Amino acid sequence: MLYCRVMHRIGIGILAVGVIATAQPLPEEIRIIAEQAYTFAYPLVVMEFTRRDAAENTPANFFAHMPQFPDDRFHGVIRPNADTLYSTAWLALSKEPVLLHVPDTQDGYFAANPIHRFAIGDRDPLRFNPDGSLDLFVQTDSPKSESNWLPAPAGKFSLMLRLYWPKEEILAGHWDPPAVVRH
Repeated sequence: MLYCRVMHRIGIGILAVGVIATAQPLPEEIRIIAEQAYTFAYPLVVMEFTRRDAAENTPANFFAHMPQFPDDRFHGVIRPNADTLYSTAWLALSKEPVLLHVPDTQDGYFAANPIHRFAIGDRDPLRFNPDGSLDLFVQTDSPKSESNWLPAPAGKFSLMLRLYWPKEEILAGHWDPPAVVRH
């Protein structure tokens, strides 16, 4: 007991010295702390409110399907993209794992490939041409460089282009995606 009391007093003494020795944070330090709180904590708070909202309508480990596009009456915490129908599920993994079994439908699912890539975008280590243009290779066999390769099945498949934060010319209908060229 004596040891615990001594350690307790030493801990309080160190804490008190630390508080006395610490000056008020500078305005720049306060700004940095606020930015970090917004960047890292705010998304967690919003996601928790989204989970609570979803839990009122759908139990854990079940999919909730959005049967129509959201309109001005949608009041979910996080508004999904207005052009996408979502099926979402909140998983409860604290007691046991959850298995999602996807049957082989022969249509509409990801194609297995050796590099496990099912999409390609600006976060991939793409290699641009000297003039700034970009060639993407959508094919079954691996090209010489896999950095710009989107593996595809040998048969027919669906290729989808998704634009995040599109520019005005796209929204106004004055831009078309480049043609897909067969080599």
